[in-house]
This record gives sequence, structure tokens and C-alpha cells, in this order.
Amino acid sequence: MLVSYQKVDMMSIGTEFKAIYKDWDSFTASMIVGFIGSIYNFSVLFLPVGSMLWRLVLVVDMILSMLIGGSLSAAWQTFALIKNGAHHVGWFPICKLVPHFCSSVVGSLTVASIGLTLNLVLLLWSLHIVLNPLLLEES
Repeated sequence: MLVSYQKVDMMSIGTEFKAIYKDWDSFTASMIVGFIGSIYNFSVLFLPVGSMLWRLVLVVDMILSMLIGGSLSAAWQTFALIKNGAHHVGWFPICKLVPHFCSSVVGSLTVASIGLTLNLVLLLWSLHIVLNPLLLEES
């Protein structure tokens, strides 16, 4: 998301158009929440195996996953708006003007969505192992 930037000179109207991720709050929020989640997940790697904090880690993982999911859904909706526009309010699509910017944004959102999916799969697996939801005795 940090490399999502493009400037276009529009000679026909004598101005330039600049698109950067900072112009949309949902892109910035998605990037910040992603960084926080990455730093947290990296710090969890240093937690000892037998620690009693692992149940707390599961709760914080779930909270972070929901925050990342919410920020990603807002960012995807913003991307849909800049790609398709909203003609009923007079907002025109800008992806025809700045295709490099739009491809960078869709690439970063796709990678973040794949990461969130893998994170949720690992979280569900961890919940299964730690909490044993079926309450079955191990043989």
C-alpha cells in the first residue's frame, strides 16, 4: 500500500491529478491495522511454549483478526468506489486515469485478504487445539 502512488498530467484541462493511498482514510486504516497485526504476530513468536498467556493470545488474535477484517472490507469498498465511481452523486471512476495506482491497491488488498484468510484458519486450528471444543477425552 505504501507504493500506491501515481501522478498524471491532464493537458486538456491544464492541471495534474495525483492519487496516493493517504487520500483515502480506509486505505490508511487498513495499512496501520495490518502493521499492528504484523508486529503483534511477530512478538507472539517469542512467547514460551508452556506459558499460560496462550489463552490470552487467542483472544487478542481474534480481536485483531476482526479489526483487520473490518478495515479490509472498508478498503475493498473504497477501491470499488474509485474503480466504478458513484454516478448518482457525480463521482466518476479514477482507475482509468491512474491505472498503476489502482493495480497497486488491488495487489496489496489481495495479499492482505489472503493473509487474513490464513490467519483465520490458523486461529480456528489453535482454538480447536487449546479449547478442545468437543470436550473429548484424549486416548
